[in-house]
Amino acid sequence: MHNLKLLSCFIILGVIISALNPTYAIGLRVGKSKKSKTNQAVVQTNPVMLDMKSDKLEYFQDENLFVASGNARIYLKDKDASLEAGKITYDQEKNLLVAEDKVRIIKNGNVIHGNFAKIDLTKESALIDHPNTVILQVKISAEKADIYPKSLTLSNGKLLVNNKDLKLTLTSNIYVPEKLTNLGTEKALEVSEGQEVPSYKISAKEVNITCYANKNEISLKRTKFKFGKFNIATVPSLKLSTDREFKRVETMLPVVGRTKELGGYVGPSYVFSIPFDSTLKVAPLFGFAGNEAVGFGGYARFMNSTNQTEVAYTTVGDKVVVEGEQDLWGKNTKILYGANSYIDNGFFGQKKPKYIAEVVDDRLLSAALNFNLFLRSSAGYAQDFSRDFGTGRFQMQSTLINDKPIFRIKDDLLEFRLVTQGQIAAYGNGDTFGLVRVGPNFRTNLADKFRLSTTYFQAATYGDSPFVFDRYNQGKSSVIIREEVDLSKSFSLGHLAHFNITEDNWERRFATENQVYVKVGSEDFKFKLGYDIVRRRSLFGFDMLMGSGRTGVEFDKLNVVDKK
Repeated sequence: MHNLKLLSCFIILGVIISALNPTYAIGLRVGKSKKSKTNQAVVQTNPVMLDMKSDKLEYFQDENLFVASGNARIYLKDKDASLEAGKITYDQEKNLLVAEDKVRIIKNGNVIHGNFAKIDLTKESALIDHPNTVILQVKISAEKADIYPKSLTLSNGKLLVNNKDLKLTLTSNIYVPEKLTNLGTEKALEVSEGQEVPSYKISAKEVNITCYANKNEISLKRTKFKFGKFNIATVPSLKLSTDREFKRVETMLPVVGRTKELGGYVGPSYVFSIPFDSTLKVAPLFGFAGNEAVGFGGYARFMNSTNQTEVAYTTVGDKVVVEGEQDLWGKNTKILYGANSYIDNGFFGQKKPKYIAEVVDDRLLSAALNFNLFLRSSAGYAQDFSRDFGTGRFQMQSTLINDKPIFRIKDDLLEFRLVTQGQIAAYGNGDTFGLVRVGPNFRTNLADKFRLSTTYFQAATYGDSPFVFDRYNQGKSSVIIREEVDLSKSFSLGHLAHFNITEDNWERRFATENQVYVKVGSEDFKFKLGYDIVRRRSLFGFDMLMGSGRTGVEFDKLNVVDKK
């Protein structure tokens, strides 16, 4: 899972073999050591000069063997790779290197430790006994490793994530309300002091990783998920696909949830690899509604390193729902597009046009004098949901907030910040809209059990939007409340709401945001279930802490293939 992605970056492996390529020749030279005089031997079998340094060098003419013992080290200057061990034997007849006692193989800053290593320079292969290494925050240990130029096989091992902050979040829902999963008051997953083992365990009979230029494909066979002493699930086959930076993960989790546009839905999913390092997830859907209506539909999600597009339809809702984004350059600029779906609109939350396509640039513009200035600019075309009216829209939003609290009491018992937000919008029909709102933000954390963030805004507006979906509905006086309370170690309640105190918005609605959720599980594994009351959509998923150096995946066999 998250640790598997990190492993895949390491296992493009030429850790040894790319350095010990038999198409080159070997010159063998013994350097000066503290315990022996300078000796030198040259073996013209290949054109690469292989430097050997050790406390002692022996040559056995009958067997045609060179034996270096005592701090033995072979360095390949052209490949910037080295082999270190208590003893290294080079068999010139078989073109074979054997390393014993505290073996270390170093390549590109990566280090593999082992008890024994056999490197066949003719077949470009290596065998390592009890290898262990740390690569990109992943600790890998196994009984045996077979290494080839473009592949690696490990037997009976375990992957451990060293970084305690790494967290994996998976969801079975199609459209997840972002603010529900990114609530600032949420308590981070953790491992308590004295907790020697994680509360859950993942093991797989076989793990296969294929590395492409812009993605990794990971498949697990006969995967068992164990929580405490209980085996909670056994999955015959599980497939994941990730981009190279692991910003996006595609899984074969079932699709389940409920939205106003689709009704309730559930269905199994399948993931296919398609050209240009892309994936396509498809799912037949069974739809249902509260009035006992039932129907069918389908879901598809296209994903690659720069694009994610989702399309869904059920006969119950009878609407085609589209939501997608395309990265343009860097991580700040992208194209957002959708149909009959809620689309992110900056600090106004998610809004639902009938159709929309716009270029969005969202970034930290400046940081100075304890203030951070964020700017979100967008330009595109939209059509209203409730009527056939469409036009262009240009919009700029800014948020100015203290980087550090203006004052605080006892660390995070109470913190105070000042928030200022503004917006300017111009539309193709000539309408304009302007907004400025200012207010204090208070945050508190009581005994690490109750977390609350409250922001009060007093706003002034000018003009209005020609779109119904785009109208400012949070009023001149409003308050945002984000809260989470731990009722026990295994059960938490959370809430996000935005209340228009004066009820002076165009809808005369008091609650313009209202999301609730529960989290059940241990400190390092949380099952999450929530509902967005305003938008009538659900969330189902779970969070797993894959860090702390104690959580990972046990495997009988791990195969890695590099196809870049």
